[in-house]
Amino acid sequence: MALSIFMRICALLPVILICLLPLVAATVPRSMSVVPALVALGCWGCFYTQNRRWPTIEWVFVYWSLALAGLMAASALWALDPSFALSRAAKILPLLLAGVMLLAWARQADSATLALIHRLFPLAFVFGLALCLVWMAAGYYELITLAPDKNPNLSYQNRGVVALILLLLPALVFARSAPRWLWALGSLLLTIMLFVTDSQSAHLALLIGLFFLFFFPAGRPWIWPTLQVILIALIIGAPFLAQFLYSQLAEASTQIDWLSQGYAASRMEIWDFIARAALEKPWLGHGVEAARQMHFDTKQLFFKTDTVLHPHNFVLQFWLEFGLLGAVFLSGFLGDIWRRLQTLPAAGARLGAAVFFATITTAAITYGIWQGWWIGVLSLLPALATLAIRVAHRDVLPDSPILGKS
Repeated sequence: MALSIFMRICALLPVILICLLPLVAATVPRSMSVVPALVALGCWGCFYTQNRRWPTIEWVFVYWSLALAGLMAASALWALDPSFALSRAAKILPLLLAGVMLLAWARQADSATLALIHRLFPLAFVFGLALCLVWMAAGYYELITLAPDKNPNLSYQNRGVVALILLLLPALVFARSAPRWLWALGSLLLTIMLFVTDSQSAHLALLIGLFFLFFFPAGRPWIWPTLQVILIALIIGAPFLAQFLYSQLAEASTQIDWLSQGYAASRMEIWDFIARAALEKPWLGHGVEAARQMHFDTKQLFFKTDTVLHPHNFVLQFWLEFGLLGAVFLSGFLGDIWRRLQTLPAAGARLGAAVFFATITTAAITYGIWQGWWIGVLSLLPALATLAIRVAHRDVLPDSPILGKS
């Protein structure tokens, strides 16, 4: 009897952990720096209890994780703060490996687990939207009731909103057979959240994600290499593109409300001085988290200081910290992911492309790439997308470098 109860707990625990993700991301997004590891350990432990074996890891993702951590550690040889570079590498590697572990579990989770996630994740996501709105309302209440001389910054709320938008894409696939009332409630809460938030990056990520999810011509063979070439060209040419955008569009962006509210001109000025600094050491860059320790050459027209914590663009951050070597590494890594998405059936490929481009769009205009909570969110998305793709195809799939055997 006790053994039977224990086995039922092991069957339900992964479902509970996965369904808690929207709630945690919406209310305490900073905890995402540790949540993926806890979820991965829980899912692996239950998988072993049920199957008497561990999930099979796709080792290429381990190699990519080790290579990135190795590049970060190696930059200590030329970094402005070598000890900080080493500590960053040591902190990032476990987060990356947790994502690899969770992806391995998602590829091999049994059909009963998939069925439960299919039913419960949409409900959990809508509950996460409701909690996020409550959290935002509490922040605005604080804003209204504070003394006039206070100037609270509610931008921290954007983390939960952005995380929910990225989780929305697999949630839409899970919810394909959800009841109409849940669709209606979720649509209402999502609309309110998008109206209330001041996160333009969330708006943009949603638009791009929905476009790829519903309209991406995944069945056209030419589209995949074309977009890959464009992506690599943008990565390699990022320092020059950043300077061009600043010189041509920064001033004009101040005249467009949506862009000015998103501090577009300030971001472009940051990208401009980051790009010029990156080209001062074009081969190996300045080392991990160099931006924190540098004073930049800037006229401070829109961004009123010559220091910045991070470049607000993951490509320019790779350029600044690792130079052309980092740009080549990033091109290889993203190109490998893109190639794997191409092997999926059309519906799965559209979801994969939607998550891929919504994520890199967000990373290109918002957070520092080494922020622990952000790495945690990024490490969860492949596993959630994999579960959603398996649900969408009723777990009847050909062998795939992402999803494994059907």
